[in-house]
Amino acid sequence: MHEDPISASLNLQHHLNLLSNWYDNWRVKVNQSKSLHTTFTLRLPPCPEVFLADIPILSSQSVKYLELTVDRRLTWAQHVREKKLALNARIRLLKTLLTNKLTKLNIKLLIYKSLIKPMWTYGLQLWGNAKKSNLNKIQPIQNKILLSITNVPPLIFLILLSTQT
Repeated sequence: MHEDPISASLNLQHHLNLLSNWYDNWRVKVNQSKSLHTTFTLRLPPCPEVFLADIPILSSQSVKYLELTVDRRLTWAQHVREKKLALNARIRLLKTLLTNKLTKLNIKLLIYKSLIKPMWTYGLQLWGNAKKSNLNKIQPIQNKILLSITNVPPLIFLILLSTQT
């Protein structure tokens, strides 16, 4: 962690050289084409290139790690966008089950709690502090899911929702 991007890159390069030596000693093969590095900063100037075994590691604006997309400014905007798309895709898959009037409410809630809710709550401890505008993009999806689960008319649902908040 440095104020100066050049010294930060030099520090990273030093550790990458140590890793490269360790990989060679233990005969570990690293696919450099799958490796990315991101510099987390609010500043615009990019950091110098870093190399692993004399092959440049690509710089990226965002990185996906354990299904969490982290951008260089830590706004979580791209992560929320991806979650929104994934949630909509999952809802389309389960729409016939969730909108069926013959399916009991407890079954619909079980489907929601086991197949939909974990998608947007995973990693919430990290991305839950995103800007309110980013978090508000998930709320309409939740409302749509709850509306289809309960089979309540939309106007009544909105009245109930506004009294709860």
